[in-house]
Amino acid sequence: MLWILITLLAVVSQTIRNVFYKKLSGKLSSETVTLCRFLFGLPVIIVGYLIGKSLYGGVRILSLEFFFWVVLFAIAQILATSLLISLFHHKNFTVSVTYIKSEAIFVAFLGLAFLSEQIPLMGWLGIIIAFSGLLLASFAKERIGLTSIKKSFQRKSSYIGLTSGLLFAITTVAIKRSFVFLETDTVFMKSLFALMFSYPIEVALLLPIIFLKRRDELSEIIRNPKIPFLIGLFSGFGSFFWLSAFSIAYVAYVTIVGKVEFILSTLISIFYFNEKVYRNEILGMAIMVAGVLLLIFT
Repeated sequence: MLWILITLLAVVSQTIRNVFYKKLSGKLSSETVTLCRFLFGLPVIIVGYLIGKSLYGGVRILSLEFFFWVVLFAIAQILATSLLISLFHHKNFTVSVTYIKSEAIFVAFLGLAFLSEQIPLMGWLGIIIAFSGLLLASFAKERIGLTSIKKSFQRKSSYIGLTSGLLFAITTVAIKRSFVFLETDTVFMKSLFALMFSYPIEVALLLPIIFLKRRDELSEIIRNPKIPFLIGLFSGFGSFFWLSAFSIAYVAYVTIVGKVEFILSTLISIFYFNEKVYRNEILGMAIMVAGVLLLIFT
């Protein structure tokens, strides 16, 4: 059950990071905030790797195919995030973003195809129940029925959401596939080693674009580095925990259990941001927890 604890640590780290995201998003563009995640998170990963190396030894690359999967992970992550950001400019944002949660289903099939992760029947049932609860909670603020959901498929934004969900699923499977080509005494070092390569790639891809388009925002980061640093800090922790959980459990299970972030985010919205909670949100979260518990006991 170690993977459950690690996944929950990832969820907490990601939720805290998102709180700082929300504080910074009003001042900087989404692209620049995303850059903060990798730019300030990289030192965290480097320090973590050096500490791990002193305790457990280094990591050996068994095949150059490792680099293919890490590069795929980095590129897919940037594309998925960019598509998510683009949805802010579309109508029916809530519905469109909900389709991104299809990542949980995509991961299950991609895990079977590329990682040979054969999920038992009760595992599939847990995934479907948890995913259904997640959808119900996500649609809670919208008056939505089957007709409106069908109409949503006529919108470009819905396909953007589905594509983003698929790309997020690809990032998950790609990074776990890269672990096959690493040799080390502990799975945790695989996570840190892979991030040591992926974070610089993402910084190298994002930094020139922001330098050309939003140079003034880079100056703002330098003048006020506190929140960007906290974003990077908790992003580094979150990435490490996510990848570590993926390395020791089925990616579909980790992804679904990780969706309890929605519950934690909702609680923060209620008690920290004083936002209203809807009845269907509570019902959806209860169904989601039931699905997650079924997964755990499976």
